[in-house]
Amino acid sequence: MVDLPFPQVDPLLDSDQLQPLVREYACRIEKMKPDAVMAAGEFTFLFMLVTLLLRANTLLYPVPALLVSSGTEDGRTNIMTAGWTGTVCTKPPMTYVSIRPSRVSYDMIRQSGEFVLNLNTQKLAAAADQCGVISARECPDKWTLTGLTPGKASHLRFAPIIMESPLNIECRLKSIIPLGSHDMFLGEVIGIDVSEEYMGENGVIHLEDAGLIAYSSAKTEKNIPVGSYVKLGEAIGRYGFTAADDIRTH
Repeated sequence: MVDLPFPQVDPLLDSDQLQPLVREYACRIEKMKPDAVMAAGEFTFLFMLVTLLLRANTLLYPVPALLVSSGTEDGRTNIMTAGWTGTVCTKPPMTYVSIRPSRVSYDMIRQSGEFVLNLNTQKLAAAADQCGVISARECPDKWTLTGLTPGKASHLRFAPIIMESPLNIECRLKSIIPLGSHDMFLGEVIGIDVSEEYMGENGVIHLEDAGLIAYSSAKTEKNIPVGSYVKLGEAIGRYGFTAADDIRTH
């Protein structure tokens, strides 16, 4: 029997705080000898972690792994990585990003009233991870850290775009909705910047060539650990492919 020490766990921890504990303890178990037997207390602890993690939870994966850039009137800029983001309306075009109040970007966006959602790719995965785990309080210049290049947005005054991103979505802040662990920053899309590399004829954007990635915090395959950046696969069908050309039903 193998004795693995385990800490006390606060049942009020949210999923973001529980995941590192699950990963750490899973690594300990994987290092056990094949013939080792887990102690009853260890099994109970792991079961409790999984139970807490799977309690009322979104489990909506994969999600975008976007780079969010922001800036202020005094010239400060920052990049953070966000997964809680998406489209909320088509007309007018509106999107959102949910941010913890403790994040540096929170106050920067709240004060400037603008932000940019920059699509992420396989080539930018390392930079995205750095921007997600390293706070601007520790490293105020994430541009130098990651090698990314700030560019002038077409319609914003303070928030820069990330030049290495294939597509930048410029947003003007409409409102901040307090929700709990995160507050939702609701933004109206006022401009789109697309790398010429992915612009085709007649204004068609070929993002299928960009190597876009997403983020998954759910372990669904043996070779995809919890908290992974995953590449997007090939198309399996086009919207409406199940209906005849003359049928438009929902």
